[in-house]
Amino acid sequence: MTKKEFLEQLEETLAGEVPNSVVYDNKQYYSKYIDSELWKGRAEEEIFEELGNPRLLAKTVIDMQGGGFFSGPHDTAYENYRTVEEEENRSKHRRRPFYQNSRFIGIFAGILGILLIFFAVRLVVGVAALLIQYAWPILLGFLIWIAGKHFLKKIK
Repeated sequence: MTKKEFLEQLEETLAGEVPNSVVYDNKQYYSKYIDSELWKGRAEEEIFEELGNPRLLAKTVIDMQGGGFFSGPHDTAYENYRTVEEEENRSKHRRRPFYQNSRFIGIFAGILGILLIFFAVRLVVGVAALLIQYAWPILLGFLIWIAGKHFLKKIK
């Protein structure tokens, strides 16, 4: 039996016995279940052996819809079942390295920005200190020369 045959037999047995939404929900549930088991590496034969006859499964669903204890529109197992895609997405998020975490990136960028500003200010202050330390004699000599030249012009 193939997945397509299994789902067709399930649908044929459910059709007309339960609301269309229940038929759809059950087809979706078993389709996703089969896909997830195949993704785990199980053989189709093993999966269908475990599930059993789709007509018997459909009969169980019909009986559950008939009233009594299970009078709800569908079993909660359908609502709680995770799909293969959901599991893959969850596992991707679990395996993300710490440096790909957006909160880490924000904190790291903030610290890096503060350090860059600190070093830029330190560089400007350092250059100014060097200029003051080594350039003041030259500036003083230049100012004395200009003052002397100006003074000499007035004397002549």
